[in-house]
Amino acid sequence: MAILPNRSVLTLPQPSIDTEESGLPVDERLQRNLRLPAPAIRPTIVNNQPLPGWHRHVILGGALMSPHDADVWHWPPDERERPLRSAAEVREWLSAHGEQASVVDCFSFSPQVCLSDFPAPDGGPASVGELPASTTSTHQHPEKFRVRDYWVEMCRGYVIRRYFDFTDASSFRFDYAVYLRQFSHLVVEDLVRQLEKMRDERDEADALRSERVDELKELYSPMDGSVRSLRESSMSLECLNLLTQAQSCTSAGELTESPHLMPLTAPNEGGSPVYTFPLFTPAYAESLAEELRHFEESCGDARGRLFVCGRECEQSVLLDEAGFSPGLVDVLLTRVIRPLSKLLFPFDGGDSLDHHACFSLRQQPGEQDGPFTLLPDNAEVALQICLSADGLVGGDLVFYGARDEPRQTPLNVPLLEVGHAVLYRGTNLHRWKPLEPLGVDLRDDSPSFSRTVLNISGRSSTWRAEYMAVDDEYPIRVSSHMDL
Repeated sequence: MAILPNRSVLTLPQPSIDTEESGLPVDERLQRNLRLPAPAIRPTIVNNQPLPGWHRHVILGGALMSPHDADVWHWPPDERERPLRSAAEVREWLSAHGEQASVVDCFSFSPQVCLSDFPAPDGGPASVGELPASTTSTHQHPEKFRVRDYWVEMCRGYVIRRYFDFTDASSFRFDYAVYLRQFSHLVVEDLVRQLEKMRDERDEADALRSERVDELKELYSPMDGSVRSLRESSMSLECLNLLTQAQSCTSAGELTESPHLMPLTAPNEGGSPVYTFPLFTPAYAESLAEELRHFEESCGDARGRLFVCGRECEQSVLLDEAGFSPGLVDVLLTRVIRPLSKLLFPFDGGDSLDHHACFSLRQQPGEQDGPFTLLPDNAEVALQICLSADGLVGGDLVFYGARDEPRQTPLNVPLLEVGHAVLYRGTNLHRWKPLEPLGVDLRDDSPSFSRTVLNISGRSSTWRAEYMAVDDEYPIRVSSHMDL
């Protein structure tokens, strides 16, 4: 097991002394509160930076361990325990070991320079972008996509709010005869018409999407083309440092020692784990939100829409149709989500993510997912990023755990800090709480406030082919949603 890679990225908080530990020596109390290595221990797994056999250790905000706000240490390929903390120490080591002094030029002691590039690729499969809906449903079969899981919210004033399987009208009346007895003939006929319409839409979904993308290319001209490609300068230093650390980790336990990755659930707590970390710089996040809004306004009703439980989300953008997949979403999947997920969600396809679905959603104060509905993602691993949020409070993302492993108490995750992301298992049921404007009465003629959230569903073809249920004895579900 690695000794130090789980601390190859370190941010040091300000010291605080717990009154309950007042009986301990000061040095021990500080060490407990700061989680510092005592002393710094030589790593057993090196990241081969900047040269083979060397290990580079970046510290951000390390005023207590360095005379600067940030520092870079190097362990050489020998048995020494203490790191080399300056160019002079590196030069002295090179001289003592018969190396040319000019090699010191390969070393940088600036965190900004060390974190100016993405870490090397993780060796996983290449991203194939977003696949057609008929091949990426939860059933992994075009025929099952055509007949299963049709959501009906209302019918002739009656609240239905449940899923149905639907092949044709006669089979539907036979399969659901007991359920349909409570409704009149007119309600049943209208319900059948709704299901037939949705079935026909699914049959034509792939062809209509192709036609729609061609039309959108004519309507949309990028306002700022640079935001459509993710570069290192768009990423926070903390995220780049976290990804560098992930290369030297062998388990989730090591990675969660990073101060840049905050686990929001305890290791022994029931329910699926949830993590948050700073991903984008605020400037890039807001620029991306503006570009997505420009696409939304340019294309109007011609663009594809997001539907949640049959309800259309008007202020949404499907990023693959908008042309953001190659430069942005594919890079996020293969260079950010998968390197973290292979450690945090190794048994859920996190190491083999190869395609995705991505949308943005602009949320207004007072809106929510619906009447207390809990939503899973059609994903092995999902990521949500706050792109913009001005003058707002509330709007927490609330997690309830997986259906087979529910949480005892809901987990409320604020997502109002621009550029920050939440990473979680796709089966984790969740909903949004309504947003509220800060210090503004909604009844007044006030400026419009909104939050833009980017949602990425990471999917694995390999994992789905091996482990997703494809049993023909598929149970009819009463509802995939729960009333609170």
